[in-house]
Amino acid sequence: MAWCRIALVVFLASLAAGCGCGSSSTPGDAGPADAAATGDAADLPFGADCTDNTQCASGVCIQFGQGRWCTLACTDASQCPVGSQGQKCNLQGYCRP
Repeated sequence: MAWCRIALVVFLASLAAGCGCGSSSTPGDAGPADAAATGDAADLPFGADCTDNTQCASGVCIQFGQGRWCTLACTDASQCPVGSQGQKCNLQGYCRP
């Protein structure tokens, strides 16, 4: 059963890393335009607002609730920085910012 979870995490991480397609912003969500406009790609820290994977130092920008944030892939909470809910690895295999 553990190998299924690991396979799922690897699969989801590969999807997240490879999907830079289309517009992922919602109406009224301008996102961190200054990072994209100034060319500061791949340097946003964990928990920063993002619009795509290329902006995050971790290479992972995921939708949580009403926004998108830089996060990390994980298999348990000990791998996560402290976020809004403490150290939390969600069921999709990403640290909760």
